[in-house]
Amino acid sequence: MNSHASARQDHRFWRDFPEAVQAASRAEDVRAIVLMGAGKAFTAGLDVTDPALSGNLGDESDGEQDVARRAIRLQRQIRWMQHAISSVAEAPVPVIAAVHGACVGAGVDLITACDVRMAAEGSYFSVREVKIGLAADVGTLQRLPKVAANDSLVRELCFTGEDFPTNNRARHTRPSATT
Repeated sequence: MNSHASARQDHRFWRDFPEAVQAASRAEDVRAIVLMGAGKAFTAGLDVTDPALSGNLGDESDGEQDVARRAIRLQRQIRWMQHAISSVAEAPVPVIAAVHGACVGAGVDLITACDVRMAAEGSYFSVREVKIGLAADVGTLQRLPKVAANDSLVRELCFTGEDFPTNNRARHTRPSATT
């Protein structure tokens, strides 16, 4: 799953990831899937510089004047991205997120869909979408309250985009373990 050099989730990630999860799930010798990032971070989240994605994030740079058409295109893209993240939750084998370093934005969407979340000491998480004017609508808002078991904290983190570390499990019930 580390087929792309960037720690950001570009259009290739969103296109290839569900297929990779499904292929691994079908393999007879696979008993679990472990998701890891390559490099210094688990993921820096959605690649908003990717023209294949950023043109659909609500800006008008594509020249489309019809607000309804832009909204329909954006809705299709969000559903496509939700499908990619949901492929983890729908996998018939356990999916484990092995987080190190930063796990930002869409990375939080991804790990909340996993069955188990493990994090290296010093890892941190952030629902950054709010800082760039987006909603965390690819899975975080639906799944994080169950993972955190603290609705008030989830709302605070989603409204502020604040980083939250792994070292305070009593407050931030995120990873199953810190290694």
